[in-house]
Amino acid sequence: LDQKLTVLSKIQQKKLDQSELTIKTSDSELKGLLDELSVDSNDFSKDILKKHLNLIEEKKKDDLSIDINDCQLLNNLHKKLTKMLTCNWSIESIRELILHIDNSKEKLEHLLHSLDPVYEYNLKKYDCNIRGNNLFDILRLYSSKNWTKEIHDLAMFQIFKGSYDKNLQQLITEIFELNKEQKISILQNQKLITQYNNVENCYENKSIICPQFDIIKKWTTSEIKEWSKKVKTNNVSQYEKIAIIKRTVVITSQFPPRDIQLLSLLILMNSENKMGRLCQINTGEGKTTIVAMLAAIKALEGH
Repeated sequence: LDQKLTVLSKIQQKKLDQSELTIKTSDSELKGLLDELSVDSNDFSKDILKKHLNLIEEKKKDDLSIDINDCQLLNNLHKKLTKMLTCNWSIESIRELILHIDNSKEKLEHLLHSLDPVYEYNLKKYDCNIRGNNLFDILRLYSSKNWTKEIHDLAMFQIFKGSYDKNLQQLITEIFELNKEQKISILQNQKLITQYNNVENCYENKSIICPQFDIIKKWTTSEIKEWSKKVKTNNVSQYEKIAIIKRTVVITSQFPPRDIQLLSLLILMNSENKMGRLCQINTGEGKTTIVAMLAAIKALEGH
């Protein structure tokens, strides 16, 4: 097996004829290959290796593409699962987690990208999101492409329970109640909710100055850069600017700004005449993202 697969250490990708591979491969041969790839030899690793090298069952005599990146995926996933041990996850719990998915490459990639919040926020096995779903429920109930968002939301709910479980209407009501004695223009006559809806409308539609592109919520980094070259010399509404900033946050962090962050940004941008604005933002409501979005808006306005 070692002689037949030496291509893995020399090039990133090479096609091998099915006749070059041996269907029956001993555990010692698999262990030797995993050792060369610096991956722990266990049943999970062996199963993935067998699947990607087509060592499980006979197939038609077609070309088989073997990519060293597949082995790198296995190695990276192993490292993240190992990190979970530092969060008091047991080997048995990690094995149970793995059993909730099959060994398809797509799902393994999605699992790899979704595990960061588990050890970054020290999530426990049975921590639940606002809907009462734990990590195992998410892997079972949701499409793998949604795992990253759902597990991140679970982490946010666990860390910031006090503010995270409020919907848009609850947030609006609370802001009004806390400031009902203040004469704040944006909180009068439903202005705040109207402006929020205007931002969301821009996000779901095409740009005024770059109508050749898709709707803003589907933009890529290159389209944002092209838009930024035109915005300073064209009249663009603040709602479109915020929509672009929202898309930028999604691209850079993989998660959209929360409602409280967008509402805070709108309030900060609508100060009273010839006055500034001072806001109290609770712990866990994302001050860093709010300030970063405000700074970006001010930069677009030439400040």
